[in-house]
Amino acid sequence: MPISVHGVCGIWGILALGLFADGTYNEVTGLLYGNSALMVAQIISAVTVFVWAFGMGAIMFFILKKTVGLRVTDREQIEGLDIGEHGMSAYPDFVQSEPVVKKGE
Repeated sequence: MPISVHGVCGIWGILALGLFADGTYNEVTGLLYGNSALMVAQIISAVTVFVWAFGMGAIMFFILKKTVGLRVTDREQIEGLDIGEHGMSAYPDFVQSEPVVKKGE
């Protein structure tokens, strides 16, 4: 899921700098090296990025929903999006079928 990779790991990267900066670059230190101001700045940055990304995502999805829609047709959903999007099946060995019922059972 994109939120796990780009959202959670991105926020961790921002907060990790505020925690672990050791003064190697431009003598900036993090919380573990006595600089709580950098950690506060990184928290503010993380909140700002989240609010901006969530807000822009909400606006984008609202516009998409009102113009082209967010859902595929029922037929495309049953067939699978690989066929509709790429013209081929990603799993050619996987075939959905009805269960076989023998007469007399």
